[in-house]
Amino acid sequence: MILQDKVALVTGGALGIGRATAIAFGAAGAKVAFSDIRGVEGEETADLIRETAAECLFVKSDVSSEADVRELVQKAINWVQLALRERDLRQTRLCL
Repeated sequence: MILQDKVALVTGGALGIGRATAIAFGAAGAKVAFSDIRGVEGEETADLIRETAAECLFVKSDVSSEADVRELVQKAINWVQLALRERDLRQTRLCL
């Protein structure tokens, strides 16, 4: 998997080229954070990404809104940080 341990952030990921791009990133091993203004289609895309065995985060947002973009980026960062902490916990062995 050429994108293993990488994170992709895709806007407009609910349909068309954005959807195909998000799915392709997932199939190549990336964790995929993506956004779109279309909620139902975004959730459908998330299901398709998960079918590739990739992790994904869908954030309903409008990239023409600065506040929405800031929220998208912050949620993506928080999601990645959580994934890293979970990975570190799995790799940590407790010594008693």
